[in-house]
Parts: sequence; C-alpha cells; structure tokens
Amino acid sequence: MMRWVLWAYLISMMTPVSAKEVAIEKLTAVYLYQLSRLTTWPESKHNQADYFNLCVLSDNPLSKVLETLKTKTIHGKKVSIKYTANIDTISHCHVLFLDNKVDNITYAEIAYLSYQHHILIINKQTHYIKNQWDSIQLFEEQQQLRFSVNYFAVKRASLQMSSRLLALAVEVIE
Repeated sequence: MMRWVLWAYLISMMTPVSAKEVAIEKLTAVYLYQLSRLTTWPESKHNQADYFNLCVLSDNPLSKVLETLKTKTIHGKKVSIKYTANIDTISHCHVLFLDNKVDNITYAEIAYLSYQHHILIINKQTHYIKNQWDSIQLFEEQQQLRFSVNYFAVKRASLQMSSRLLALAVEVIE
C-alpha cells in the first residue's frame, strides 16, 4: 500500500512540470505568431515570397507545436515553417527563431544577415539576458513568458513594430 502511495505522489509531482513545459511551448508558438503579426516588413521582402517563412535554427522541442502555425496566415501569406542548421540559408526567412545558445561569432553573422535580408530574430532564453543581436528576446520570469524588444536591431533590419507590441514589452532597448 505504501508503495502505491509513493508512486501516486511521484506521478503527481511530475505532471505539473510536464504540463508547464507543454504550456510554455504552446505559449511560445502563440508569441511567435502574434509578434510576427505585429511586425511589418519592407514591401520588397513581403512581395518576394509566396509564404510567410518562419525559420527555426536547428531542430528544437517546439517543432510539433510550431507545425500548428501552418494553418495560419500572417500579412496575407500562409505560414511556412523551415528548419535549418546553416545560417547561410536564412535569407528567405521573415522570422528566425533561436531556442538555444549561439556563440558570439554566429550571433554577429546572424545579425548581419538579418539587417541585410530584413529578418526578425526572436531568441528564447531561460532568463533575461540583455544582448545586442536579438530583435526580440523571449524569457521566463515569475513563471510567465515575457519579452523585450531591441528596437535598434529592429530598425537596423528595416522592420516596423506596432506600438501595441512595444507597449507590452518588459523593456524596449533603443
């Protein structure tokens, strides 16, 4: 009997963690969609693609959740999810999502390409880290998903953001 009680206790302790991870993944997908909707790209970038390309640098745990975005449209274009391990292939991306640590050399290269090809970089970290490369940084704070905006990086990539989006950010870096 004691063994069953112990198993029940352990299972109940594991469930909220798993549910929380799934909830954060779903919430991250919602943020990616909404942040993209509230950002505007130059006409040249918008007109060159048949799809709205949301790119993910390498495979990550969100891949299944992100697939649900394929049924959505952003700025009148059907969402396409692209996975890549090579930054040389990101020029067609509207959004580049990073869900892992990237070394500074790669960050500099990604930033340069984002400025050149009008790419919104969204990076998810476990906690807030001020950096110069990301356009938007997602992070967990007080068990909630929050975001900051590096408006300098956004402007440098020739993107525009809704004032509603900027008002919701924890911090806007200029």
